[in-house]
Amino acid sequence: MENSRDIYLAAVMNGSAEPSRPALDRRAMDALVNAVEARLREHGAQMDRRLADLEATMALELDTLHQQEGTIVGRAETAIEHAHKHWNEQTLALWQQRKDDLGALRQEFTDFQRQFGGELQTAVQKEVACQVDAAVGGLRKLVDAVAAERLDPLVTEMETRNREIAGMRQRLVENERHVLEFALGMGEWFRELAGRICAPRIPDPQHPAIPVGSTCGN
Repeated sequence: MENSRDIYLAAVMNGSAEPSRPALDRRAMDALVNAVEARLREHGAQMDRRLADLEATMALELDTLHQQEGTIVGRAETAIEHAHKHWNEQTLALWQQRKDDLGALRQEFTDFQRQFGGELQTAVQKEVACQVDAAVGGLRKLVDAVAAERLDPLVTEMETRNREIAGMRQRLVENERHVLEFALGMGEWFRELAGRICAPRIPDPQHPAIPVGSTCGN
């Protein structure tokens, strides 16, 4: 510090000051140099604080982005699991309901056939029995038609729900991909910004640094 002050005083005394102004005494020069050094130290401390605040803010932002990324991915996976579970439960319930309806209808038809056939066998001859068989065949066709009429809406509904589930999965996958790309892009941008801020400045050879500034750390 004393060497830089002497160098600066020597430069002033050797003619760097204007000839028309009186030369400053040693005490005034010391006060001036001390003021400049204090200002430089204050400026350096302010820059250090700003860099520290910026690094803390960047770290907080990156941590928040990572947390948001994990939350969104977890929500997407949970939504897919819930949707898949709900779909399986509804499908199983519909199949069971249709199965029970068809079983009940078949049981009613079997009971009707048994009762009606027994009564006819005891009351009529072979011709009537043939007519009963024809009637039973018609009833079987009617039952098959009714069963097909009830099952066709179920098949259509299942296909519609499959398309809805596939579309929802595709949207969830695209949203997750967009969020990951955004988070990665922001992280890369913060890293580049930190690199530009913290990179050392290359001194200009045409404007060398003042010797006083090189001794601020002493």
